[in-house]
Amino acid sequence: MTTQDNNQMFGCSTEYLETLVTENSDNLPMLIAGMMSDAQELIGRDLHEHNDGWVDPKYANQARQLLNQIKYIVFNQMKET
Repeated sequence: MTTQDNNQMFGCSTEYLETLVTENSDNLPMLIAGMMSDAQELIGRDLHEHNDGWVDPKYANQARQLLNQIKYIVFNQMKET
């Protein structure tokens, strides 16, 4: 996968995600829960009241990228066990 593909899919590099996992290895469930909360906030009603509740495409894309980051972390951790 190219750097451009990673940026499109994850919004960051896989190297960054590996560093994130290493730095939070003692508490990955909390890292993942936090990332999921961030994705919820991006699509939550509070950010979109001005838009009749419709999610701005920019925020939808950021939420999608966060969910892809979570999947990357979870699947890589499953491979290691």
